[in-house]
Amino acid sequence: MAAGTWLVVGSYLLWGVLPIYWKLLKSVHSDEILVNRILWTCLFVNLIVALDPAKRAEALGILKTPKQLLTLVASAGLIAVNWFVYIVAVNAGHIVETSLGYYINPLLTIVIGFVLLREKADRWMVVSICLAAAGVAVSTISFGRVPWIALALAFSFGFYGYVKKRLPVSGVVSLGIETAILTPFALAFIAVKGSAGGLAFGVQGPVVTGLLVFSGIVTAVPLVFFAEGARRIPLSRIGFIQYINPSIALLLGIFMYGESFSPTSVASFTLIWAAIAVYAATRGKKQAA
Repeated sequence: MAAGTWLVVGSYLLWGVLPIYWKLLKSVHSDEILVNRILWTCLFVNLIVALDPAKRAEALGILKTPKQLLTLVASAGLIAVNWFVYIVAVNAGHIVETSLGYYINPLLTIVIGFVLLREKADRWMVVSICLAAAGVAVSTISFGRVPWIALALAFSFGFYGYVKKRLPVSGVVSLGIETAILTPFALAFIAVKGSAGGLAFGVQGPVVTGLLVFSGIVTAVPLVFFAEGARRIPLSRIGFIQYINPSIALLLGIFMYGESFSPTSVASFTLIWAAIAVYAATRGKKQAA
């Protein structure tokens, strides 16, 4: 398997188990988790950049290129929305709905690849997309309402992947600049909320404080894996690898946190995994040919 594929697989395995981490911070408001995630990720990643002359030079080059910098402003906004919605949803007991969002996301990613990047699709790819779309439709209908959490996660991360695909920047450097762009807003939040005595950091004990600090590492590692991998493999392949994340999250939501899983959800899950099986089987035959 190509290095790019392994990197993307690794990123989705890590994201799949991430709800466990955010559940440990349930006593902290989601907005404070988000700003800590931004600040500590910024510190961790930019320390790596500062210690590597090549990455340092790359970062300085981007700062001197307005077009690339504006692109990273857009990707920073998209990832901030994605992080916030995800944290709120997990700690509000909607892990199963987040899994729906990340089942929709690969479909959107594949469509973006076909429409905006002109990636080619064969008949088996179309069959896979139709099966997965049917599974997502069943899940959506079973909710009985518009799944806003799922849609927000799908669209924010789908277009984040599209932006990263088009940007000739290493994963560490791009994430460092994205979080640096968001850091002034995070610091402003801390200043305002801290002055009112509403922060959990340093107040709720060393375990909570340590988890908030470590959120930078658990955020940075899969994102860097994803960014590096996304530059090396087709977006359509990324789309189907992404099913690892929601499948793990779905199982966590049902078996670890006791969220409901109806017969229609079983049908949806079966259709989506059938899509993955078709895709994997046909890709394997093509590589062997």
